[in-house]
Amino acid sequence: MGIESTSIKSILRIRPPHKDKSLRVRDKTVYVDKNSQEELSFLFDAAYKSDSTQEDIYRNIEVYLDNIARGINTSILAYGATGSGKTYTMCGTSADPGIIPRMASDIFGRYTETLSVLFKVGIEMTYIEIYNEKVYDLLVEEPVSLPVREDSQGRVVIQGVLEKKVRTEKEFEELFNKGGHRRKQRKTLLNTESSRSHAVVTLFITLSTDSTMVRTKINLVDLAGSENNKRTGNEGVSMVESASINRSLFVLNKVIESLGQGSARIPYRDSKLTRILQDSLGGMSDCALIVNIQGDSSAETISTLAFSGKSRKVKLKPQSEKIAFNKWTDIVKDPRPARMPIRGHSASATSLRPVYTHAGSSMGYGKKSSSENRAPNSSEREEKKKHKKSEADHTLKKPREKKQKVAREYKKQSIEAILEIVNSQDFLRIKSLPMIGDQRAEKIIKYAQKNPIVDINELLQAGITKKILANLVI
Repeated sequence: MGIESTSIKSILRIRPPHKDKSLRVRDKTVYVDKNSQEELSFLFDAAYKSDSTQEDIYRNIEVYLDNIARGINTSILAYGATGSGKTYTMCGTSADPGIIPRMASDIFGRYTETLSVLFKVGIEMTYIEIYNEKVYDLLVEEPVSLPVREDSQGRVVIQGVLEKKVRTEKEFEELFNKGGHRRKQRKTLLNTESSRSHAVVTLFITLSTDSTMVRTKINLVDLAGSENNKRTGNEGVSMVESASINRSLFVLNKVIESLGQGSARIPYRDSKLTRILQDSLGGMSDCALIVNIQGDSSAETISTLAFSGKSRKVKLKPQSEKIAFNKWTDIVKDPRPARMPIRGHSASATSLRPVYTHAGSSMGYGKKSSSENRAPNSSEREEKKKHKKSEADHTLKKPREKKQKVAREYKKQSIEAILEIVNSQDFLRIKSLPMIGDQRAEKIIKYAQKNPIVDINELLQAGITKKILANLVI
């Protein structure tokens, strides 16, 4: 993954059993017999037959975790007809977990452990469902419909959604399971536990130092399946649910098609699903689509495969966003009245920003006293200049002193240990080394991909300076 322009990545998974020979997989291409004379083909970034494991699929997704340190948002979507295995792929079982619990395990485990060397790490989550074009918070006891609007900065927010602070994998698991039990399900002829809503788990990971803050978002989306009412036997309420599901998926198709064609108007506002996922589908995020199908040549299968073809034409430009702030100022949310509440579900990579305070106003927006309103005299102006210069010097010196302290506290390693780290081509491990930033880590990885780094001279060629080496090696 990188910051260069990319496409939505598509991964195929066939649900077992697969006995229909009219659908075949060769390498990354799926071939389907439309009729006795016509064969259709669909190319994927990865294609898995019916004997694939949860681990096989997750291997294609775990690479996106490197986006956390880069400050790039990521969305993973499971798409397919009803009963094709989307929820199993995303959630799995206690014995064989899916993408969501596996990703949470890595985030709270090895990624937090590695990132905490350089950053203070904070994690929050939201869990919502979109049912009959209404948004519900699955982390509250009695969910109510929540409005979706834009804030003053043009970001899509879900008004009133709960952002729950999560400290451990166990806490996440408890919240995820409780939310899953609140999700709407109903029995159909094709699926005994058919999901009647789109579900979105969002993890917000905040990485902060004395001078910067990055807040990255990961959307994990289990879409409801498109339905043929004749095959599912839908009636009454199920028919209404099916119409809503099919309508939102139709809009999703139109959005993907419009993005692929470079259309001037993209119909994001035509459904709550596309509105909420707007930045993920055509914005500055990375995105992967897991395409789930039955092993046959039905109209539903062909429609699903065609959707994946459209998605691969969508160009993305994932970008990182960092916020600079002063350790000695308060990091608070804007206290002024706004069109949206403070606690919102933002589609931006970052939602926190610095607000600099001063005496006489705890938040910087208080009413000034009469002495503050009058113009300062010459002696007061001179004193103010000295005070500002003193503050500026203090602000500049403090973070630098802190960084030097961190470098001193780092435990130096042998040259063999350093070589093992750089040759691992693991972005986070390399970046955890002192004085190694994003660009230098990328440069080291590119060098190591060509040839293993074997000595100090090659470390220098890879981009690690003598000054950095002095802080790394025993």
